[in-house]
Amino acid sequence: MDEIKKRKYAIFLGIILIVAGTIACGGKDTASEKDRIKEIEVYDDDNEPVTIQENEIVNTEFYELSGDKFRSYIKKEKFTKENWKEFFSIREEHLEYNEYQSEGDLYHLGIYKVHQKKDFCMVFDIVNDDMESRDNVFEKGTGTLGWGQNKSDGTKFQLTIDDVSCTKAEGTIIYVDIPEELWQPCSDGTDRKGFRVKDGEKLYEFYDDGTPVKLDMFR
Repeated sequence: MDEIKKRKYAIFLGIILIVAGTIACGGKDTASEKDRIKEIEVYDDDNEPVTIQENEIVNTEFYELSGDKFRSYIKKEKFTKENWKEFFSIREEHLEYNEYQSEGDLYHLGIYKVHQKKDFCMVFDIVNDDMESRDNVFEKGTGTLGWGQNKSDGTKFQLTIDDVSCTKAEGTIIYVDIPEELWQPCSDGTDRKGFRVKDGEKLYEFYDDGTPVKLDMFR
């Protein structure tokens, strides 16, 4: 094995799968697979918009939309190889030390818009001068995929969304197409942005960190 291959394979030893999918979009569209997908719950009880009280508002600079205005931004779209980049991005994040893993710098691939994960799946490759990773899977139930930035020699490799090549995409995604100017910085010391929705007596906050929500409750 030549040195280039050794260097690339060494990178994979540092790959961290934060929440990984396990099915490559169902290569065979069999009846049994369709039945199995229908039996999977799309959400658990934690995947709700953040509901707040008036006296709990911290991000005072957030734009506040009415429930009806928010509903006007909800879209439903076929998920394809042509439009996947409209929903995904790559972010760099410093991971603090905890009881499960050491601290380090990561690249996170995830959906960073207000969205509702339905039955969709993407298979993709990552190829550049620093790394090569084939047949990765991002599907319903996947939070983010993360890669440690350090190569075997201690230097950092580079990764951008342009290094990701989608080879297969299918399914449906429901999302909120909020105008860019309505996203406001959070006051929590992070680089997140968000906005607020007041629907009747309830207040909701939404963020651009990919938190899945039940948009069906607003339709």
